[in-house]
Amino acid sequence: MTRAGTMLAALLLLTAAGIAWAGEALPPAVQAIKSKGVEIVKRFDAPDGLTGYLARYKGQAMTLYVTSSGEHVIAGTLFDKGGANLSQTTIERQMPHPELKDAWAKLEKAAWVAEGPVDPKRVVYAFIDTNCPYCHHFWERSQPLMKRGVQVRTILVATLKQSSYTEAAAILTAKDPAALFAEHERRFSQGGIEGLKKVPKAIGAKIQANTHLLNELGGRGTPMILYRDKDGRVQRVAGLPDEHTMRDKIFAVDKH
Repeated sequence: MTRAGTMLAALLLLTAAGIAWAGEALPPAVQAIKSKGVEIVKRFDAPDGLTGYLARYKGQAMTLYVTSSGEHVIAGTLFDKGGANLSQTTIERQMPHPELKDAWAKLEKAAWVAEGPVDPKRVVYAFIDTNCPYCHHFWERSQPLMKRGVQVRTILVATLKQSSYTEAAAILTAKDPAALFAEHERRFSQGGIEGLKKVPKAIGAKIQANTHLLNELGGRGTPMILYRDKDGRVQRVAGLPDEHTMRDKIFAVDKH
């Protein structure tokens, strides 16, 4: 249960017979899930007689849908008849964003790959999966903008494929990680670089820690970009930024 999308293939149906109501009048089935370590964040209105709850599990946002009896709950993704992902929309609109004031120190301690000037005017952190096409587009758009004096520190995560894990490991163990990462992105349409056949435990732990940090900071996919604005506040951009955001916010060193 690491991504909301993967939950669709494995909807969790729990029966909570005999469990007493607790907390703020949570339905029995939701209380049962809460007792298993799921954080219940807030209630929301759901269609067709269901009651919705926003929740987090190991830092990952998720949606719960409770039947009218309160005895059963479905943890997963709800689509409408047109195929729209109602769960994702609810999470984006209603889930409180995590506090970012302490994020910068955590980002500095992560395992990252730096591109750009050694003595930058601005540092930008980017959570990237090597199999993510949107991440690839971010990399392409960032190349000319780094000439403004911006250093991009790529935090490699593994959320999409097993090869994301082995390719990240190959980059982090390379003699020149930045060069190998750039090579992977240049060869993205051909499949990128070859991953490690055997990932050292220490490197695997770093990739897992990066992925956990992505979830902790509210990321539900890649890319996710974090930077400091002109007032020193940490800002977060989830998904591929548009050209205006890239040019005038993330890479806007002239506005400091």
